[in-house]
Amino acid sequence: MHALAEGRDLLVIPVTPDALSLDALFLILDALEDIGSIRFRVLLTIIRPRPSRDGEEPCTKLEDVGVPVLKTSIRRFVGFQKAAFQGVPVYEVNDPNAQEGWEEYQQVGRELLYEVTDKSVRQM
Repeated sequence: MHALAEGRDLLVIPVTPDALSLDALFLILDALEDIGSIRFRVLLTIIRPRPSRDGEEPCTKLEDVGVPVLKTSIRRFVGFQKAAFQGVPVYEVNDPNAQEGWEEYQQVGRELLYEVTDKSVRQM
């Protein structure tokens, strides 16, 4: 864990909104706290697309206990699986939602740049 956190401007921890993943996340957060690393953000990913609201409850619960969660999350689109299978970025996949998935990652990138550059990585 120390090797992951050492020398990073910001560590992004991807997590899916299910009980087992969230339990594992808290183990990771405990390990980060033990080594004094507080420069991280959680990225909720592989969330069922709308109208599902699967990602909202875990996000709220994490924020309620003080875990810094990125505002943008990544929904589960078939385009990601197609991209992996084809060995191309998701924006090159011929799928109706592939562009939307790519735009979510672009938004995550913008959010991370803001965190790192404009706010000097706000401390938790």
